Amino acid sequence: MAAATAGALVGLIIAFGEISRSGRKETGPFAVGAWLLAAVVATPSASYANPAITIAAFFAAGPIALSLSQTLAYVPAEIAGALIALIPLSIAYPRGSAIYRATVEPRLEHAA
Repeated sequence: MAAATAGALVGLIIAFGEISRSGRKETGPFAVGAWLLAAVVATPSASYANPAITIAAFFAAGPIALSLSQTLAYVPAEIAGALIALIPLSIAYPRGSAIYRATVEPRLEHAA
């Protein structure tokens, strides 16, 4: 189950990264929502996809509650999934590329 969660998170981060750098941000809500729906339906964990949500589910009661063993399996899998997703995004959009300069650097300058 943890591998499915990691795989779903890899896909979500790659989809979000591609959308944010594509110049077609209006497609983002639909694409991310469709991916999350597919991940929730297709993964046995219901794709928590965020270590903070997974930890919150550990403290929750009811149908979303996770056991300690599930939490200890999902959190490292979600972190690993995020790191794995970084590889193809770093290859597709290396620092210094035209797409990186057009999409990331203006946001960094605006934040400063």
